[in-house]
Amino acid sequence: SRTVDLMMRGNLSVIVVTFNSVATIVECLSACESQLQAGDELIIVDNASSDSTLSTLRADSLGFRKFVIVVCPPKMKTS
Repeated sequence: SRTVDLMMRGNLSVIVVTFNSVATIVECLSACESQLQAGDELIIVDNASSDSTLSTLRADSLGFRKFVIVVCPPKMKTS
């Protein structure tokens, strides 16, 4: 078996998928931030939240490194 030296790892991409997570998203991002290193990226996929998750993510006051927000459109209702 091969042992991977985490100190020598390459860049990391972390993807967080969220739906109506305003109550927990800041804590989640904080936990991710504490683990990321220079060159790592954080991608957040908002799955058409109907609460204020998206506006919370877009707030400048969060204080996190830059992250990418992918917004999924609401699903079309079927009759």
